[in-house]
Amino acid sequence: MVIADIALVPTRPKRRDLKTLDYVSDLVEKSRLVNPDLIARVVVSQAPSLPSQVQRILDSKAVADQFGLPALDPVIFSRNVYDDAEEAGLSVFEASDEKAIVEIEAIREALVELRRMIN
Repeated sequence: MVIADIALVPTRPKRRDLKTLDYVSDLVEKSRLVNPDLIARVVVSQAPSLPSQVQRILDSKAVADQFGLPALDPVIFSRNVYDDAEEAGLSVFEASDEKAIVEIEAIREALVELRRMIN
């Protein structure tokens, strides 16, 4: 992080994972002593796709924000294709799961927007 423009911190929307954001936030702040322009963002990953779990995702983003680590709007949901593609040595794009492709493209677009902020 001391030489990165952008640090992307994946976290699952689970209490155990969210507790680590305190430690990650500290690492980001220490990195900013050397790299004051570092942009750090959380991406919620392996999120449940059930509509009843939307609040869990929103709460996770709020927790990240409390630690000074704003979350990206796009979310990566828990999908078998991510594991299946990795096992087969493929990218999600090669595995041809449209929902997963849309998710990853949304993350890419969010990162492009952050990059524009830098320039």
